[in-house]
Amino acid sequence: MRYDGEIVKVAENIRSNPRWNRQTYPFETSADGTIIKLNTDDWFREALKHFKQEEWLINADYVRIIAWRNKTVDKYNQAIREGLYGENVEQLVVEDRLIAKKPVFRSLPGGRKREKKIILNNSEECKVIEAPKMNYNEQYKWEFYQVKVRTDEGGIIELRILTEEAEEKRQKKLKQLAKRAIEEENYAEKKKRWVMYFELDELFDNMAYAYALTCHKAQGSSIDNVFLLVSDMYYCQDKQKIIYTGLTRAKKCCYVG
Repeated sequence: MRYDGEIVKVAENIRSNPRWNRQTYPFETSADGTIIKLNTDDWFREALKHFKQEEWLINADYVRIIAWRNKTVDKYNQAIREGLYGENVEQLVVEDRLIAKKPVFRSLPGGRKREKKIILNNSEECKVIEAPKMNYNEQYKWEFYQVKVRTDEGGIIELRILTEEAEEKRQKKLKQLAKRAIEEENYAEKKKRWVMYFELDELFDNMAYAYALTCHKAQGSSIDNVFLLVSDMYYCQDKQKIIYTGLTRAKKCCYVG
């Protein structure tokens, strides 16, 4: 069991009582200090204070924010980055922690056409170790960053990450390609369109910041200090499982907002 203290009792209560799928568990600060309940403003300030600790730079399991909705995760990822690097922080900076939203593929040297290997698995994390270099894709007229990162296993790889504006255009293009492939009745043409889709899908790397995670992405992790935004989970239809999962990621302390 990765967690300890009062977290064990509260987690078991949440897991075993069906009431907590209909209602949100009423967290309170525990006597042993392993669960700390805060209002949202104080909760965020405490989270930022933890991310500013030297320990975060050397231990990826020191602190994370966990929420339910993707838009909440995006909001707090940006808020933490602005708290660390300033309001006008660039899209990517040295020390940024990233997580793969999809597997990252690369062509095999000397391999057959379209033969590729995975160099970063879905939900695998890495850290930016050099200032990103801007590049330009002539085919699509999109700007992208060449980003050197170190994986948690110690490997050094280079990612291709589009600017936010270009990534929006790529997602729109991918939807168009998928729609055309689905609607195409001729088998040969359908196959060709899907090839075009997957080539574009793998041409650039689908990464996100990893300061805040969804409960789904956090599954399997073990984190010293979890900042669990329970207020984001009120309308979750599976809140019992989601809150239990988030709470039990904490090894030392869970700060509940």
